[in-house]
Amino acid sequence: MKLRPQNGFCINKVAPKVRKVLLWFHLCHINNGLFIELNKATINMLRIAEPYITWGYPNRIPVRELIYKRGIVKRNHQRVPNSDNFVIERKLHKAHDIQCVDYLAHEIFTVGSHFKKAPNLLWPLR
Repeated sequence: MKLRPQNGFCINKVAPKVRKVLLWFHLCHINNGLFIELNKATINMLRIAEPYITWGYPNRIPVRELIYKRGIVKRNHQRVPNSDNFVIERKLHKAHDIQCVDYLAHEIFTVGSHFKKAPNLLWPLR
């Protein structure tokens, strides 16, 4: 099985195990970022790729600003700019009670009960 990132971009000169971890996290491009929940498995994967990535715990205000400025929403497998709260409300309001960007940022920061759905709404941040 050959793993290839999207858009034909390839991570060159990287060990196969590290390459696989970077692909699992969708970190194919330079300066990409994402929010993940830390557990034993993800911490071990982060340690494998540690020479190529930085990771840490975010603050509330930078999370909100990143989502406002760089957040792009997944809608029908297409990239939709986060221009207003209507896109987020339509996707997450009924099932997860997330109504706007502030609620989305709060859910990501606090790793709330709907954390798995919240970051999956966004493409990796650039």
